[in-house]
Amino acid sequence: MAGAALGARRTLTKPELLPSAVADVLRERIVAGTLIPGQRLVEASLADEMDVSRGTVRDALKDLEDEGLIENVPRRGTYVVDPGPRDVREIYDLRAAIEMRAVRLVVENSVPGAPQTQLRQIIDRIERAVAAGDARRAQDLDMTFHTELYRLAGSRRLEEAFRRLLPVMRLVLRSRHQLYPSLLDVPREHLPVIEAIESGSAAEAEAAIDHHLAYARDLLAAHFADVRAVQEQAAANPRVEH
Repeated sequence: MAGAALGARRTLTKPELLPSAVADVLRERIVAGTLIPGQRLVEASLADEMDVSRGTVRDALKDLEDEGLIENVPRRGTYVVDPGPRDVREIYDLRAAIEMRAVRLVVENSVPGAPQTQLRQIIDRIERAVAAGDARRAQDLDMTFHTELYRLAGSRRLEEAFRRLLPVMRLVLRSRHQLYPSLLDVPREHLPVIEAIESGSAAEAEAAIDHHLAYARDLLAAHFADVRAVQEQAAANPRVEH
């Protein structure tokens, strides 16, 4: 895939001449799908395109590798990560570990029995997106719901950990137009989490978010397993051109 287009040329202005700025541009392209899974990233080409040094690009690629968006294959090069079922399970298991702690903190920070107004308002917005048949909007609001959980938890470090996972989660979610079997499942899947928080039981809230994320994990892992099976079958039975 070395010949695939890298996207529109963008020269970074002087104040942007930092690895973090280069990483931002490449991250945006990966998540948006301009740079596709499995595509090779050539350091020299990127440096020339962005009018920065190879060292700047190298540092940017290291940041993206730490985020799980790219991988360095010894003696082959650097590639946009092509997630498989195992990657999905690891990402979501890590997410569940920090999110269970987040909802416990939400419960501990809340008045027992008090309605979770902010979360219910997001659910209302999700329901409007569902009614309009807007799957992309519903999925974006799904992520807004979970981001709000971390805000309500009041832990800056937990929220930072979640935000570091966001790019690779968006990469994974981008490959599936609609996560749940039905758009109606989007608000339905989140309501038990709100109800558990409102119950005042941290244990119930942890169990609810764990169940919610496990369901999403299993759906995505099955999807990626199907994709891999199709890819392997295509590789084993290449079409013969006449």
